[in-house]
Amino acid sequence: MPIADTAVWAAGARVAGDVPFDLVLETAAERDGFAWVDMVDPTEAELRQVADELDLHHLLVEDVVARGQRPKLEGYGATEYCVVHRVEPEGGIEGLALTPRAVLYALLDDAADAHERLAMDVHAQIEGVEDVFFAEEHPPTVDIYRTMRRVLALQRAADPMSDVVARVASRTPEGELELHRHLRDVDDHARRTATRLSGDRDLLASMLQLATARVAERQNDEMRAMTEQQIVQNDQTKKVTSWAAILFAPTLIAGIYGMNFTHMPELHWLLGYPFAVVLMLAFAGVLHRVFKRKHWL
Repeated sequence: MPIADTAVWAAGARVAGDVPFDLVLETAAERDGFAWVDMVDPTEAELRQVADELDLHHLLVEDVVARGQRPKLEGYGATEYCVVHRVEPEGGIEGLALTPRAVLYALLDDAADAHERLAMDVHAQIEGVEDVFFAEEHPPTVDIYRTMRRVLALQRAADPMSDVVARVASRTPEGELELHRHLRDVDDHARRTATRLSGDRDLLASMLQLATARVAERQNDEMRAMTEQQIVQNDQTKKVTSWAAILFAPTLIAGIYGMNFTHMPELHWLLGYPFAVVLMLAFAGVLHRVFKRKHWL
């Protein structure tokens, strides 16, 4: 069974010696303390074995087995089930009596501090992305998207923390004033982190929209340039086609009369040459006028 540690705490200190798991609750009751059971990556069967020993509600066990739960605090009779993410234990419990609820406060405090540090790291990363965004021609869309995913993942862990702390405070006896003060401090950290992450998410969303707009604008400019180039090419093609047609008529007439067949009356006609020239000019003039009216020239 992957139990990393079992311990009994009483009178503000850990009871010396290792306490077997099957005796941890009995020992805690005898010492008027509380038990600590630390499990690392347990299987479903192992979790259910521990749940049977601790008499845990089956819905609680299902939540633990499913994993990926949002931070929350739920009550199952005399049992309270709390989920927090990214807990990085660093500090201790100062100025508080060592009770299960004080331990829960310490876990929440460490989680809130970890969220705040991660939020500050993400904010610094966003500032770097923002500098690149306005300094370079091509916006770092991939970096923006990846940073937004990191913000959203952190939000899923940090946003519910304030509600969790509020529920813990509501279940804490009013006489434990110092613990209430500490919980309010955790709540302040959680709210500050949630506000920072919300602002960062909105900033990234705006940057992503602006990046999309810049890409679309650049594509429109490229399409406009291509269209203008096609228009110029079409105009040039029309001009070449028009002049080719205009020159084709005189060439055709000259080619016909240039064959010099014997039986061609116009070859021996006194006005044959002027007639051919006038005919060439007439055809060319008519075609030029037609193409001019069609705006091909």
